[in-house]
Amino acid sequence: LMATDTDGGNLTYSINSFDAYYFRVNPTSGEIKFKTLPDYESLKKTYKFRAKVTDDGGSSDTQVVSINIDNINDNTPKFTSKNKKSVNEEQTGAITLVASDADNKVNKIDTLEFSITSGADKDAFNIDKISGEVTFKNSKKPDYESKKISYSFKVKVSDTLFSATQDINITIKDVNDNAPKFTSDNNKTV
Repeated sequence: LMATDTDGGNLTYSINSFDAYYFRVNPTSGEIKFKTLPDYESLKKTYKFRAKVTDDGGSSDTQVVSINIDNINDNTPKFTSKNKKSVNEEQTGAITLVASDADNKVNKIDTLEFSITSGADKDAFNIDKISGEVTFKNSKKPDYESKKISYSFKVKVSDTLFSATQDINITIKDVNDNAPKFTSDNNKTV
């Protein structure tokens, strides 16, 4: 807070009303500070109080002050999808990753991007960096009968500043996809 007095002398600052209890005021300098740091993701985005300045003679002036809180990227994204999935053999879809970021709940300030970062089976998959859809590469489509029935890799979700990782495990389920074949000789003499 800043004020002037043409008579000179000392000025004393105070605040009251509305949301004044969220703040501390230095009565000499007029500096206003939050008692606890505000967070845009909380319910309160605007704060109001009545400021008063008083001179040595007891004369005063008041004004209503409004402070609006801006949203900044101060939260790490979090995976909300499960890290294990069982899928049928011979399909390309593996898992769709889902994540949330508290910074995006009210107004979107970040775009979340997904990636596969490491793991024994990371090269068997493609990932759509925006949708989080993970698919088997065409040449790596799973076949239960090949005995490779488990895949593991690590994924990452990032906003423009923060990131989180998650280990993923995909298990392949057997599907009746092979026709029976006779193994006996079709010519018999009796």
